[in-house]
Amino acid sequence: MKNIQKILNFLNKYNYNFEYYENRRLIVVNLGFNLFSHIQISDNQEIIKISDKLEGFNGISGFIQTSIKKSMIYQTIMLLIAFIILELTKFSKYDYDYTYLLVIFITISLLWFIFYLVKSEIFKMKIENLV
Repeated sequence: MKNIQKILNFLNKYNYNFEYYENRRLIVVNLGFNLFSHIQISDNQEIIKISDKLEGFNGISGFIQTSIKKSMIYQTIMLLIAFIILELTKFSKYDYDYTYLLVIFITISLLWFIFYLVKSEIFKMKIENLV
């Protein structure tokens, strides 16, 4: 109970919005912008796993609930498909160049990815240093 209590005291001290599921030994922390961190604790009070999850609408994966790293794979596939479609429009009878839109979209998605990843990793580091 010692490590769980340390984590709960830390979360209360810094006003994190969290839920503790005692029967599953799981703490779910809302880090904002629909980013949640799941802290799984074993019976001997050791932290088994700290994972992140994007839920609801977010800047990376839209409405799909997934982890940050999986959402980057999803984002890369979608950007590749968008790139192929936009390149094929260059061969149409209209002379449009949408490449700049793709560059803007890539920049925005990378910024969101970096924001979520840094926020999640800093929280993981704080919890790991605490225990």
